[in-house]
Amino acid sequence: MRIVIYSDSVARARPDLDEQNRTYYDETHGVLLRKKIVPDHEVDIVHIESLDSSDGEQQVNPYISFKNPDIVIFQIGINDCAPRVFKKNSFLAKLIYENKIFEKMTLNIFPRLINKYRYEITKIFKSSYVDIDSFERNYINMIKNIELINPNCKFYAISILNSSEKLSKKSFGIQQNIEQYNKRLKFLFKGNYIDINEIQFNNIFINDGVHVTKEMHKLIFNKVYNQIKGQL
Repeated sequence: MRIVIYSDSVARARPDLDEQNRTYYDETHGVLLRKKIVPDHEVDIVHIESLDSSDGEQQVNPYISFKNPDIVIFQIGINDCAPRVFKKNSFLAKLIYENKIFEKMTLNIFPRLINKYRYEITKIFKSSYVDIDSFERNYINMIKNIELINPNCKFYAISILNSSEKLSKKSFGIQQNIEQYNKRLKFLFKGNYIDINEIQFNNIFINDGVHVTKEMHKLIFNKVYNQIKGQL
């Protein structure tokens, strides 16, 4: 049986960080699953930086469908629902953050102002990269594309983790967004919705407040394995 995990950067290793925040490749939840079930089964892990469901849908065939998976485990959502200062692919964002001439002309003041007033800005504009209806539609389309290759494929979705205190202080309404988007995932996947917010653990996040500790990776692995083992 071939299992493919389709995730954003939450699933990847972080060996370049200090000891408190470091996660090696073999400690990530996908690799722990692979080590648990090989050689009887195959686990392919696809994690893409900043992946949201819109990009996920566009890339689902080469990355997922064409591998003819028997099980797909999605972990996509936080980049969809997180409150943003700018719309996705905004010209203004690229000007401020990527244009070196503009940076020199303005003494790089705009990123500092945005960082300082991010909470207030996100409270006013209430923008995200992917609205909730598009989020649901993107998941439906990803599933349909995969089913064209393997109509018998089984699908699971890992919930979006609840916001850390650090993120909640930076972005207005992020926890409410997470809860709403998770409701859509639960509606779509029903019994195959893997709610990692049920895990009782204090040391969830590394210092950035976004990515998870190696201990949390292990707990996610346990949750995922227990959910899918009946299919193996």
